Amino acid sequence: MAPSNDTDCACPVVDSLDAAVDTTVVAAAVVAETVDGVASVEPARDPPAYPAPALVAPSEQEANGVRGPVTFAWSYPRALVDGEGFQVLIWKDGQEHNGAASLTRETQQTIDLDVVLPGRGGDGEYLWTVVVRRDAPGEALLSPEAAPRRLVYAGVDSGPALPNECAAFTCDGCDSWNSDNPLCTQCQCP
Repeated sequence: MAPSNDTDCACPVVDSLDAAVDTTVVAAAVVAETVDGVASVEPARDPPAYPAPALVAPSEQEANGVRGPVTFAWSYPRALVDGEGFQVLIWKDGQEHNGAASLTRETQQTIDLDVVLPGRGGDGEYLWTVVVRRDAPGEALLSPEAAPRRLVYAGVDSGPALPNECAAFTCDGCDSWNSDNPLCTQCQCP
């Protein structure tokens, strides 16, 4: 290699392909800084192959006291390939970070919390995040988890409160004293 005379850069000029390429290792480099017209070079650092997704919605304020279907959304800087998917993870502090629904290739997913969370501890505070993983059981995660967000689950809606007379309902020979009240059920004696 001979020095270049075309610019002020002290860059090498390749006389032949054999001289420029070491067939064992090809190292990428980036210019770190230029001091007095001389560039210092350091190895390039590849970005992670699978960066963590960035959570978009719901915010912690929007996820305070939620129940029923909730749409979780995130962004991701690259397209997924076949066999890869996003998974929403929801857990209580101290629990495993388990998936709350099947994998999706979309950057949002609606999950019915009333179906998922009663079996994971019911109402209370949870954390949620998103990861990239392979679409195969037991495979390791491909990306780190996104920084988790807080979610407060309000529990399953048990319907309207019954009037006091129904709450104090008693059975007397399996005849209901208020069987005409449509908000109350008939006596269910054993």
